[in-house]
Amino acid sequence: MQFDDRLATVLRMQVGNERAVNTQFRQLLDLAGSAPEGANGELLQQAFARLETLCGQIDAHTRAAMIREPGMRLRNPELIAFLADQELPVASSTMAAARLDTAQWDALIPTLPIPARALLRHRRDLPPRTSALLARLGVADLVLPEPELAQEAAGTDLAQSVAAQPTLEIDPALALAEQDAREGIGALV
Repeated sequence: MQFDDRLATVLRMQVGNERAVNTQFRQLLDLAGSAPEGANGELLQQAFARLETLCGQIDAHTRAAMIREPGMRLRNPELIAFLADQELPVASSTMAAARLDTAQWDALIPTLPIPARALLRHRRDLPPRTSALLARLGVADLVLPEPELAQEAAGTDLAQSVAAQPTLEIDPALALAEQDAREGIGALV
């Protein structure tokens, strides 16, 4: 009951200026992030709707910084899923700050966007079963392999691949015109 009263109070706040917007966003994050089992579902849905509205008024980097603030509680899988689907700075901060038990992670991870899963993979404090789930889902670093390794993996030789590329015919008159235009622009600057 006390949780519902606090949430209702925050939802009644008027947000006329930037400071009030930021304060309400922070308070809703904290309350929704620590919502107990059996909390008023209607109030929580209103909180999520208000968070959605506030996200349009606060830039992503500011929201990400609020999520990273010490003491911010992100223990509600629904809120974590909501934030993980936002811009990369917000998703990154959310994946770093989220605190769930193994069963909650197991239920949430398959629903997360792939970039959020990849961010989550870098956490070293996840339960072993959660790390195994990420591995089973094929979550890996989103890093391209070194060019030499990519060529070896493709089974082609770099020289063969370059030789197979079509050559471009360059009109000498067009090349001179472009050079003159660049020099003329350089002289104007």
